[in-house]
Amino acid sequence: MNLSNNHTKYIRSLGMSKFRQKYENFVAEGDKTCVELLNSDFSIECVVATSTWLEYNVHAIKIHTCPVYTATTEQMDQISSLQQPSEVVVVAKQKWGSLPDLLTLPKPLFYLDGVQDPGNVGTIIRIADWFGFGGILLGPGTADGFHPKVVQASMGSVAGIPLVKTDRLTLLDLANPQHICLLDMGGDVLSPKTELPYHIYVLGSEGKGIDAAWKQTLPDLACVSIGGSSIKVAESLNVGVAAGIVGHHVFNYNLQLLK
Repeated sequence: MNLSNNHTKYIRSLGMSKFRQKYENFVAEGDKTCVELLNSDFSIECVVATSTWLEYNVHAIKIHTCPVYTATTEQMDQISSLQQPSEVVVVAKQKWGSLPDLLTLPKPLFYLDGVQDPGNVGTIIRIADWFGFGGILLGPGTADGFHPKVVQASMGSVAGIPLVKTDRLTLLDLANPQHICLLDMGGDVLSPKTELPYHIYVLGSEGKGIDAAWKQTLPDLACVSIGGSSIKVAESLNVGVAAGIVGHHVFNYNLQLLK
C-alpha cells in the first residue's frame, strides 16, 4: 500500500507526548531498532518503508498481519525525526511492565529519578540490556520511555527491557529498602572490591541529583559514588556513563557469585 497524507500526519503526531498518550502508540526508526521490534512480542500497528528495504527484509515482516506501506524517500523524510531519514519506520503499541512482576525477578533494576534527557534514558535502557538488568523504573520527571529519542538511543534494546512508570513512595511500599542503593556523590566510592548485592539502583539527573527525600525518609539507605581524579574540572559524570560503570560492577559482582 502507498502511504497517504493522513497516515503521514498521524505518524508525525506521535513525536508529541499528547498524541502518544492519546493513541498509546510510538514510533521507531532505523533498521536495527525496527527489526528488533518486529521480532519481539510488541504489537505492531504498521510498517512504513522504502521499496528497497521491503525487498531485503521480507523475512522481518512476513510474520505480521499489520499494514505495510511503501514510501518514497521524500515521504520518509516527512515522517522522520532524524537528520538522515531511515529507510524504515515502525509504529507499535506501547507495552508497559508491572512493578510487582519486576520486583520478583532475580535481576537488578535501574530506577531513574528525574532523568529528563531522552538520549540518556535510551542509553540507560541499552546499558541495562547489555548487563542483564531486568528492567527500568521511570520515576517522576523522567523522559517518556517511548519518546522517539529514547527509542532511537536504545538501539533496539527497548524491545527487550521492560519499562515501568512509578514513584518513590510506591516503590518503597513494595520493595525492601535494604535492596535499594542510591548513586550519590556522598556515597562510598566504588572499587573493584565493592560488593553490590542490591536489587534496585537509583540514578538521578546530572543537574539535581537524586531527590533529597530518599535520604530524608530513609537515612540508612546504601549509597555509592564513582571516584575520579583529584584534579578533575568536571563536577559530575553523565548519568548514562555512571549507569554503565554501575552496570559493569553489578554484572561482575553477580558473575563472581556464580563461580
